[in-house]
Amino acid sequence: MKSLHLKYVAPNLLLTISLISFSACVPQITDVPKDSHISLNLSQSQESINAHWWEDFHNPALLYLLEHAREFNTQNKLAKTHIEMARNDLKIARAKLYPNMNLSIDPAYNQTILHPLYALTQGNVDFSYHLDFFGKYRYAKQSKHYALQASIAQSYATQLSVDMLVAKTYITLLGAYARLELLQTTLEARQKELNIMQDRNNMGYISTYDVKQAVIAYESVQTQIADTKLSIATSKNALEYLTGVDVDSEEFIVLQGFSVKYQEDMAQNTTSIESQNASLASATDVFITLQAPKLPDSISSKLLHNRPDVLYAEFMLASSSAYLQKARADFLPDFNIGLNLGAIGYANFTQFLTLGGVTGSVLTPLFKGRELEGAFGIANAQRDEAAYIYRDVVIRAYREARDAYMSVSYLNLERNSTKKQQEAAKEALAHARSRYDTGYSSYLEVVDAQRSLLEIETNLITLKTLYLESMFTLYGALGGGMQYQAEDFKQE
Repeated sequence: MKSLHLKYVAPNLLLTISLISFSACVPQITDVPKDSHISLNLSQSQESINAHWWEDFHNPALLYLLEHAREFNTQNKLAKTHIEMARNDLKIARAKLYPNMNLSIDPAYNQTILHPLYALTQGNVDFSYHLDFFGKYRYAKQSKHYALQASIAQSYATQLSVDMLVAKTYITLLGAYARLELLQTTLEARQKELNIMQDRNNMGYISTYDVKQAVIAYESVQTQIADTKLSIATSKNALEYLTGVDVDSEEFIVLQGFSVKYQEDMAQNTTSIESQNASLASATDVFITLQAPKLPDSISSKLLHNRPDVLYAEFMLASSSAYLQKARADFLPDFNIGLNLGAIGYANFTQFLTLGGVTGSVLTPLFKGRELEGAFGIANAQRDEAAYIYRDVVIRAYREARDAYMSVSYLNLERNSTKKQQEAAKEALAHARSRYDTGYSSYLEVVDAQRSLLEIETNLITLKTLYLESMFTLYGALGGGMQYQAEDFKQE
């Protein structure tokens, strides 16, 4: 009896060994390219950024816009759909690790010339399971798991990007409001001067040339006002697109702390200077008092690694590495076991016949026209690509953080210097007026002094806008203080 068993078992054993031998030429996985490695001299400081950084600016309108953007913005919604797709991809990959069970029931009624009508019902339960000895399905699931984490990190990156864009757009709007107030005040002064110049010309005290210079100065301010109003309109439209908030609504006007209501007739270009100046009385105050909080003094590895785009690149590298392992396992055999249990019922289930069987199979690739080699080569190239992308993301993150630090620093120096220019320009204007009133110079000298002062004051507002925008850029470059949910990045 023993020899009989050996007679049947030996060929099957030899067949199995021969099948496995065909899988001997499995490619080896190489290390990631050495030139994809990166080393940065970063601080080991444990400083962190407030996760609710926008609250440090103490501006209710900014907080309101950011909260609405996170719920309304289309890019944030798209990022959530990508997470759902990745999560369901993981479910499919995870299902490969579990047994499959199917139930089939086939009722039938048969009748022939020789046999009367009779009932025949057959039921089967099929059970199959992949024995993942070489980790093919395990690595596939691991790859999808990291891809899901990458999608979550990407959603954080999208949210941070939208937050930065909303904040910068709102700062641009505030700066435009402050610039409009300055120009309206200047226009009122130029209008009064123009009236005085026309009266003096009518009395013969000054030439028509001085009047024309006053007209040029007045119209120059009008041109800048039109350009500023256009900037305000485009900024409002951008905020509405990003957040869904109507910035002209009563609720938002109360939050921002000032009201901007002016009537504009493009055909006649008529403007009520007094009403505009009154409505913008606090616009500059809100803009000037908007101060950025203190940030970390150095770029630490903790802050840089906290950037969601760095996390995304890291997870994509892990995902591609796991998929490369899966591509290698494709060269190796699949071991499967199956179990079938069934029953056949006759004559209204008064008679039964039970069936059953156990099967096992080994499936190994013999010849696929180098398909597996090509798939492995693609997976290897994708892993190397992910390594280079990770390197590039880290270098870019470091450069963006350094650029933002330098931008904040130098813009602050430029603002201080421009403030000194402003004081000097005010004194120069007063001196020019005095010289003109005493007849020592022409009105052109006064116009030049006015133009210089207006340019400097406008530049101060622009520099304040750029300074605050650079602060937002620096927040983004340091990861924005993003706080990740532990369950988002849990390991399996």
